[in-house]
Amino acid sequence: MNPAAWPLPDPRATRLLRIDPRRRDFVDGTIGDLRQRLRAGDLLVVNDAATLPAALRGVTASGAAVEARLAGEGEGGAWRAVLLGAGDWRTRTEDRPPAPALAVGEALRFAGLTATIAEVDESSPRLVSLVFEERGDALWRALYRAGRPVQYAHTAAPLPLWQVQTAYAARPWAAEQPSAGRALSIELLLEARHGVAQCGLAMPRIRELK
Repeated sequence: MNPAAWPLPDPRATRLLRIDPRRRDFVDGTIGDLRQRLRAGDLLVVNDAATLPAALRGVTASGAAVEARLAGEGEGGAWRAVLLGAGDWRTRTEDRPPAPALAVGEALRFAGLTATIAEVDESSPRLVSLVFEERGDALWRALYRAGRPVQYAHTAAPLPLWQVQTAYAARPWAAEQPSAGRALSIELLLEARHGVAQCGLAMPRIRELK
């Protein structure tokens, strides 16, 4: 398997698998074939989640390096997160050391952000729930100032946030880029919509931001 590259050398050449459950067959094609694959009355549904700047680098109360990768906001304002130790995206995730052992109530400090450990998962100390001191708009502003998109060692350079958004991204709730829509440009979607009579294009609103 080859790692994803940026930029895409030819978005229309991205592979697309068409499965027909009625005929019980499949066709291996490309995203560029999308218009030809749609028929009148078809509905194309895309994931309009924008990518969060979900990687936060900071320190524990004792000064030890830690990285929190946010996995999403839960009930009551707590955020699920994966904790990693020293290092950054240039080191493979599986080679990164674990974060220092942390207990409920301990604080983590990021750039302009402070979070408290609200829960440590019984299955792994890497999995925690964080409660940020900041709330509402102040929290979102701080996240966008301090955070970076989650990325991995196969990429050649640091990724700015705009590079991991789809062309139709809306509300920021995806911990990582919705990669299935990475090759779907606005031009290609408009071709598909205007090329097929009565073809609907649905961009669902999954959740409202508080």
